[in-house]
Amino acid sequence: MQLNISEEVEHRLRDKAASAGYQNVEAYILDLVDEDMTDSPSTKSHEEWLKKFDALMARQVSRNPNFDDSRESIYPIR
Repeated sequence: MQLNISEEVEHRLRDKAASAGYQNVEAYILDLVDEDMTDSPSTKSHEEWLKKFDALMARQVSRNPNFDDSRESIYPIR
């Protein structure tokens, strides 16, 4: 199967795959498609669901790694 996409989409896919730790875009896309086609969360055991959730969280990259959520930054000092 071939899929024609714009160069912009290809670059975004390559960036997402690399940031998620994949060696190539094909593996990234196949994993996403496989994940989407698996059973619904309601039919999975808790352990299976947790494993998939942990894998999803491991692929997420902070958009603002310098975010300050300390108590001092949340509450104003008077």
